[in-house]
Amino acid sequence: MFNRRKILQYSMKYVLENKTAPFWFILYTLLSITIPLMAIYYPKIILDFIEKENQWAAMMSVVCFISLEAVLYIANSLIQTKIQDIQTIVNAQINEDIADVNISVPYMISESSEFIENKNKAIAGLNIQSGTIGIYLTLCNIVAAIIRVILSSVALSMLNPWFSIVILITVLINAFVYSYINKLEEKFWNSLICFNRMFSYIFMKLSCGFRFAKENRLYAMSDIIDEKNNEYIQYTKNKFQQKYKEALPYKILHQAIGQSQMLLIYGCLLYSAYVKGISVADFTVMLSIALSLKGWLNTIIYGVVDINISCDYLQYFYNLSKYKVNNSSKSSENKLDPDSRNIIEFKNVCFRYENAESYALSDVSVKISSNENLAIIGTNGSGKTTFIKLLLGFYRPTSGTITVNGKDISEYEAEEYLKLFSAVFQDYSIYPMSIKDNIVFGEPFDEDKVNRILTELALMPSINNMPDGIESVLNDNSQPNVLKLSGGQEQKLAIARALYKKAPIVIMDEPTASLDSLSEYKIYQNAFQIAKERHMIFTSHRVSCCKNADRVLVFDNGFLVQDGVHRDLIEIPGVYRQLYSTQEHYYT
Repeated sequence: MFNRRKILQYSMKYVLENKTAPFWFILYTLLSITIPLMAIYYPKIILDFIEKENQWAAMMSVVCFISLEAVLYIANSLIQTKIQDIQTIVNAQINEDIADVNISVPYMISESSEFIENKNKAIAGLNIQSGTIGIYLTLCNIVAAIIRVILSSVALSMLNPWFSIVILITVLINAFVYSYINKLEEKFWNSLICFNRMFSYIFMKLSCGFRFAKENRLYAMSDIIDEKNNEYIQYTKNKFQQKYKEALPYKILHQAIGQSQMLLIYGCLLYSAYVKGISVADFTVMLSIALSLKGWLNTIIYGVVDINISCDYLQYFYNLSKYKVNNSSKSSENKLDPDSRNIIEFKNVCFRYENAESYALSDVSVKISSNENLAIIGTNGSGKTTFIKLLLGFYRPTSGTITVNGKDISEYEAEEYLKLFSAVFQDYSIYPMSIKDNIVFGEPFDEDKVNRILTELALMPSINNMPDGIESVLNDNSQPNVLKLSGGQEQKLAIARALYKKAPIVIMDEPTASLDSLSEYKIYQNAFQIAKERHMIFTSHRVSCCKNADRVLVFDNGFLVQDGVHRDLIEIPGVYRQLYSTQEHYYT
């Protein structure tokens, strides 16, 4: 059972970041008390003047009431506008924190089904029950309703003490019914979260994403997408029907109890009118109080239920925040000197992906020096990329250890350890930013260095022809007149990013897998020339570039099966010679 108080305290910090928020919430509460009470008692004043045949006083009372009500409603609108502004700021901050957690959380955790589910529920929960601000608006409404109930119950009990008792009992019964109906709502929305994620991917990515536009047209994907959309619609329809079927008896009971309340209220009032002979003005105000009292009690009871439900949803956001806290509590004592010779060692490392039956890597033991060029080769699925992700600390071994200079890499801060590396992955990304920002990122900008790298990668002529040079924005479909690079140019830009970062080891994890062997060979040759003062680790299922490596690691089915140099490995029967013999005609 989670602690709702902790969740409320955690969410309150977002509200209190705006120093004026308490002021606007207090004003909102005061007006929530004043406006309903004024609407109840003013008619009595007017009716009293009418019964006394004081038309002038009655008319002036109407004018004053309407004018005051207009002023209060305008003030209330302004206050709600201010609160909406606060809500916009709070939601932006919360979304920023979700993005921050998503970026800063260890890569292995970010891929886990538990984290993904918690993140999606956190995002969905913030949009249900009005999110964080909705909780505190509900609290304001509860406080205002309590004060209205106290003031009105005193007046009502003077007429008939049974009024308050009858309404309170029926409202409490209805609260339990309402609570169960809301639990059904929560169950319903939770059942749709994962399915909504799949539908969002189908609709937003497959249907609307530019990346899939060519295949959609070439292979007539619209029928398949329509089929998937229809599956979602049918699934949602079934869930709605199930929810309505389960909730219908409770909704009928909810309405029946409400109508019983009304019957009892009118009965008590009619009894008071006939037996006690109260005036029309008193009858009117007492009826308004009785009917309003029912609504105010509902506001209190249902408000408490709504806050509990909101906390249920915010629990996911609260849980998500723990990932960031846990990730930030690391020792900062251990430092690495990128310019020194750092030795990274895998000791009997095994790794298995979540929900996988077999190991992606098995019993890998190897030492890697930061001052050697290393080739990692093997067929698709042999474990090369898994090895790189373990090397970068993105994954933690299922068993075994990875050390740098004798210390487990987990003893270093992630940022400290990653100073040793820059990398180009097979699934590299080009961001909707300028060419310069796509290369520089968090590093200090050195224009000469950028120009030198782009020139040596043969990108500068194309960039010089762009209207804004390296400031030209790429791949942003939300803006007009943006530029798109060819596939080869994008690959070179990703390589330029890796070469720009000041790191002793440049990792190239099959970024050129879609190119032919000769093109791949030329790109690696260029990279070697640019990164003369640094050392490279590159992975491939081709052997075209292994001649430039000081050492070659050969993987097969998750095992490190060979470790040596090119000239020796081609002479030894094994996986490497088999690959070399198969591919030799491409680059000889």
